[in-house]
Amino acid sequence: MSVDAASDVPEPRSSWETRERLSILLKHVAAGDRSALGDLYRATSAKLYGLVFRILKETSEAEDVLQEVYLIVWRRAS
Repeated sequence: MSVDAASDVPEPRSSWETRERLSILLKHVAAGDRSALGDLYRATSAKLYGLVFRILKETSEAEDVLQEVYLIVWRRAS
């Protein structure tokens, strides 16, 4: 699969397919595919934001943490 094909990964129907799709997206992110990072963000940010917000109870702080997490993912995916 080429790096540009990350968006062609079908939507998951089970938890196994979800893990597989996220694994594929991370591999594409590690290869420098920015669109894969966008796909990964869209697939995971709502749940992650909810978790961070429950811990911090502050919108701006939760948003800052979320941004930092995805910057770390981008920098360290490889």
